[in-house]
Amino acid sequence: MNKTLTIEKMIFGGYGLARTDTGVIFVEDALPGETVECSVRSKVQGVPLATPLKYIEKSDKRRLPLCKYYDECGGCNWLHIDPLYQADIKRDIFLDCLSRIGKIKKLPDVGSINSPDTNYRIRAQIKTDGCGMFGFFKKKTNDIVRINECPLLDNKCNDIVQRIQGRTINVSKAGLKVIAGTTKVASDPVLPDLTSVTTELVVGAHTFMVKGDSFFQSNRFTAEEMGVWAKPFVGGDYCVDLYGGTGFFSIMLADVFKKVTLIELVGSQVSMARKNFDQNGCSHCQAVCSDSGKMHHFIKQKVDCLIVDPPRLGLTKEVRQSIQSIKPHQLLYISCNPSTQARDVASFINNGYTITNAVVFDCYPNTSHIETGIVLSVD
Repeated sequence: MNKTLTIEKMIFGGYGLARTDTGVIFVEDALPGETVECSVRSKVQGVPLATPLKYIEKSDKRRLPLCKYYDECGGCNWLHIDPLYQADIKRDIFLDCLSRIGKIKKLPDVGSINSPDTNYRIRAQIKTDGCGMFGFFKKKTNDIVRINECPLLDNKCNDIVQRIQGRTINVSKAGLKVIAGTTKVASDPVLPDLTSVTTELVVGAHTFMVKGDSFFQSNRFTAEEMGVWAKPFVGGDYCVDLYGGTGFFSIMLADVFKKVTLIELVGSQVSMARKNFDQNGCSHCQAVCSDSGKMHHFIKQKVDCLIVDPPRLGLTKEVRQSIQSIKPHQLLYISCNPSTQARDVASFINNGYTITNAVVFDCYPNTSHIETGIVLSVD
């Protein structure tokens, strides 16, 4: 079924939204203000999904993609959009989620931390067909598109992609995980002649040791600004860092607290956090291996600031209840999903918290992925 649609706005997930007499339709590869002749063939989240056949009116924010694999590769979905306009769209999506999902009436002023749109990514999962071909998933499939160079990856990661082509490497379904440090690349699994088990990353005045499968901020340009963004807004005697990983936020914000407790469920990440605390002279920081939802059982003193950087699904009901039970004075909520963040923030507002600061970190230019930060406080 073909339809001519006018795009009203962009939504989380990267689709354009068009309204019709029978309801909304999501449209791929379309920008606000564009009029597009589309084929409606499938659904996403129960909503009809349309694919453009012809652009009747094009946005002046559209550009030619700078990657020769763009038409096939599913790794990036916004390479056709002007980079500065991408940042504006992400801010609008963030505010829309807070208003529409969170039902938050008083929306905050939102800051923005942007990045160069190429050569920024130091962490990747490289897919393989198991027969020596490496790259990323083809759009809407689990087939592999062979990639010799990705414009988003930093040079060290691209060098690994080129040098492993043709090799048979035993990797999990997640693919070969790589993270490019200051001098070398760590990976999981390790490639004896190419990569190492660990590497070091320098962020501002701090040095972090990570493994190939460690979670760490992927954008080498925004990492420092992201780590210290909340410094003017938080502080006190005691901070708890949930989903703390290898200690990024604990260390970047360590000097505004007298004591920091990092809580992380993955034991290997906790071990790396302890090493990073020692390496950066953070003797007042400790790392605990525990489920975040159980923290109220062992956090007994007053918490001045609680940091949360949860997975895409956001905070579970158990974690939200645990947070409410310890009632921290400040909350720093870092998120990769503004829709679940809006849901969670609404629950905190309903329990007396107020948003004081908010920001969009454009850590993933040329993709629809959004990182956001919100600071809340309660009297």
